[in-house]
Amino acid sequence: MTPPHSCDWANDLPTEILVEILLLTKDISDVPFPESHNPWLLGQICSRWRSIAICTPRLWSSVLLFSPTHLRLHFLRIEAILESLALFIPRSGQFSLKLSLDARWSHKNREALMELLLPQSQRWQHLHIHYLDPSPKRRMLTMLKTNNFASLKTLRFSESSFGLWDPDPFHMVFPKVTSLRLTKCSTDLITRLTTPQLDHLELKECGFLDFITGLDITTFVQRSACPLARLALHHTPISELDLIALLKLLPALVELEIDYAELAFLRIGNTLFTSLHSRRSIPCVVPKLRRVSLGDLSRSSLDLLLDMLESRTSDEMGCMALQSAQLETSTSFSVQTMLRVEVLCESGMNVETREEQPGG
Repeated sequence: MTPPHSCDWANDLPTEILVEILLLTKDISDVPFPESHNPWLLGQICSRWRSIAICTPRLWSSVLLFSPTHLRLHFLRIEAILESLALFIPRSGQFSLKLSLDARWSHKNREALMELLLPQSQRWQHLHIHYLDPSPKRRMLTMLKTNNFASLKTLRFSESSFGLWDPDPFHMVFPKVTSLRLTKCSTDLITRLTTPQLDHLELKECGFLDFITGLDITTFVQRSACPLARLALHHTPISELDLIALLKLLPALVELEIDYAELAFLRIGNTLFTSLHSRRSIPCVVPKLRRVSLGDLSRSSLDLLLDMLESRTSDEMGCMALQSAQLETSTSFSVQTMLRVEVLCESGMNVETREEQPGG
């Protein structure tokens, strides 16, 4: 009898099923894309997989471009990288593209790179740019100003900056972007963008160099006039009063995430809890809020927080009932607190508590 482990079960699958499996695994991840999804890698498995990879355009619709100086590419000539890209892009057919780009290309090489990518800008759906540099010679976005982004939905920047000292009044409008994520970016970046259809805004570890203010974000929201439904602030220094002023501009907000765990000079405070209380602040701030996630509550008043949650267990005073709350602290929740949490759960609100150990 042939041992079960010696059978190549994948080759026994119909081609249509195998294609769907490969596409599903490709679509699991967000930008940036794991190298295991590279169709060239799949093509090295066997001749059958190679044929599937070549004949399945969607497998070629995710492009991860390192800087030529990256340790994985430093041994390749620039020409070889660009030639490979020139072969890669056409295989995606007319499917929407997901691009993850390292901006640390030299000016000359970046022009050659963008000559390959920009003709397909109408197909860009997800764009992630890393290491955007404020130097005029290395600014990638200025090359995008006159292009068509009719399909672009998700825009993400990591470790990027324009430079507050830059006198160039550079500005861009992304008319169809619904999700904007900034990670370790200086706040001048958000002052240069307008996104009228934005639904989701996430700021993570932003503003440490130039200290972000609520005015930067409120001005962005007012300028975009966007129907923001989800807001996430992770380790981004925004004062409590500025945050409340921002929330007052977001009547359609459904989901709010705040985590100041790494910011010893800021805390999620009592004034915020009062503003969210359905009976202590009239009209209620963010009346459509359904889900809230609060991190590092060790320096906050849990009694006032629970008062606020209890006030939003039903549709009263013009506020919709909260559906879920995630609460995290680096200290233990007291017995009294957990009893009140249990009552909230019995009322229909899904409340999750987590005790995060310092440094964990």
